[in-house]
Amino acid sequence: MFAFFLQANAQSIINITTSGGSYTSEKWVSITDGVDGTGTQIWGQGNGTQCDGAGLINENISLPAGTYYVNCYDKYDDSWDGTLISVTAYGSVIGDNGGVSPDDGEDTDASYLCEGTPEELEASFMIVVPVAPCVAPTVTFTVIEDCALGFTVDIDVTDMGDATSYDVQESGASVGTITATGVTNVGPFTNDNAIDLTLVHNVSTLCNLEETGLVNSACPATNDECANAIDLDS
Repeated sequence: MFAFFLQANAQSIINITTSGGSYTSEKWVSITDGVDGTGTQIWGQGNGTQCDGAGLINENISLPAGTYYVNCYDKYDDSWDGTLISVTAYGSVIGDNGGVSPDDGEDTDASYLCEGTPEELEASFMIVVPVAPCVAPTVTFTVIEDCALGFTVDIDVTDMGDATSYDVQESGASVGTITATGVTNVGPFTNDNAIDLTLVHNVSTLCNLEETGLVNSACPATNDECANAIDLDS
């Protein structure tokens, strides 16, 4: 049984997406309340330590409305090599480094390793996070394992937000309806496949809530019977 917890707490939700370019594993992003990575770090890729979890991302982040700075680091301090960044909130772009790949025009880092230094900062730009136009729910997703029939998912809603109902969708198809707090079970789903579930907000789809990559990881591999063993030498 695996649980995935999402909580909005009436905060705003932004999305950071980095895409394209070369040497994408070198890129790392943080959000601070001061320019150029100063002040308090509000969020960072991975565990929040510079370079941890580096790489391209498409990630939703919850934080209070206000002014912040998005900081773009490069492990080699030699630009983002054409990689772009876009920060959106409720369908609008709130920051994208002017639409160009981050590059401070300097290459003063003598090491190919990530030292977590200010020299590795390629760009820092301001975003203004708006007040949320609606309130998303507070939800825990729990995978219920069943290797025989296929796994199901318990959706435990402890706060409905400002919606009166949610249509639960998997790949655009409705698999359930939520009209009150409590646990709703949906499924079964094929054990071999990871699924994405979306709770569609009935007031504004801007406050839909999505959980991706739900999968039953506890089942044995297929074709593990001796009678049907796979010949690895063939």
